[in-house]
Amino acid sequence: GFERGISNSGWTQYANEGGGFTVHLPNDPKEESTQVEIPKVNKVLTLQEVTSHQNQKVFYSVTYMELPRKWKIAGATRLLKAGLDILVKHTPEAVLVNKQFTKHQGYRSLDFHLKQGEDEVKGRLILVGTTLYKLTMTYPLSLEQEVQEDNPFLDSFDLSAANR
Repeated sequence: GFERGISNSGWTQYANEGGGFTVHLPNDPKEESTQVEIPKVNKVLTLQEVTSHQNQKVFYSVTYMELPRKWKIAGATRLLKAGLDILVKHTPEAVLVNKQFTKHQGYRSLDFHLKQGEDEVKGRLILVGTTLYKLTMTYPLSLEQEVQEDNPFLDSFDLSAANR
């Protein structure tokens, strides 16, 4: 039981200049950029993703994208709901367990919990102006207690740099 490889000590702060945030991650992250086509509105959005693996079964991700300005008229609640719907629809085997609207540093956000096959996915969507951030922790159900205990990930996500 003691050698599961989950430890929250030794996390490091990662600063992302382009995304305007800092966050604590267990290891040096890998950064990726993907183009996402939105055919109904004839748009291509750039999705930036930062991932960090704690071990082979537990990983963390911060994804962000700049939404078109005119989408802001839909309102934060509607955009967050739509973002979650798209996330569930495009994640293989994903089933929404629960969701709850909340605030993160004064910004409208939506916490969610998904079941994805044998894994649990807990995360938060945050809308800052026209930037949509998605934070996720993915882990097997058997490691839930260790992952949740003193986990700095979600609460360490700091958007101070986004206000500059």
